[in-house]
Amino acid sequence: MSGATLTINEREVAELLGRVAGRLSDLTPVMTEIGEILVADSADNFEAGRGPDGSRWETSQRVKISGGQVLLNTGRLRNSISYEAGKRRVSVGTSVKYAGTQQFGAKRGAFGTVAVTVPAHTRHRNGKTVRVRSHTRTQKLPWGDIPAREFLGISADAAAEINAALSGYITDPI
Repeated sequence: MSGATLTINEREVAELLGRVAGRLSDLTPVMTEIGEILVADSADNFEAGRGPDGSRWETSQRVKISGGQVLLNTGRLRNSISYEAGKRRVSVGTSVKYAGTQQFGAKRGAFGTVAVTVPAHTRHRNGKTVRVRSHTRTQKLPWGDIPAREFLGISADAAAEINAALSGYITDPI
């Protein structure tokens, strides 16, 4: 009769499981890699003028009038994207105040109103020059609709890179 013998060294298995548990208790290295992937993916979105889902951003009035690229007038928003990696998470975002409005959009007046002082000036009407006194006016914020231009998120390419990073981290020799 033929057969096979399997011998398990419990101490070696216990050590291996201990190393696996230790590696999974602090995911900071792979979370850092994921943060870098997502920041790079956001930069790609700005350069391509599209959201993470691949949809093109609506052209802004500035671009229609002056040319250039949507959300890239100064590059401030694009350059502010950063990440913070921890043992079990990664956060990607920006501290730029108008980022939320660009990401999610806003309807005219969504943020209320503000009193604006209009300085004294002259106005030409019907061939006559009319002097207008300084006065206050209520202005809605924002003064017009701002379409959503999603720049943060996970594209299909980034998701594949994240999966590869996680798989590599888990399957790397311990």
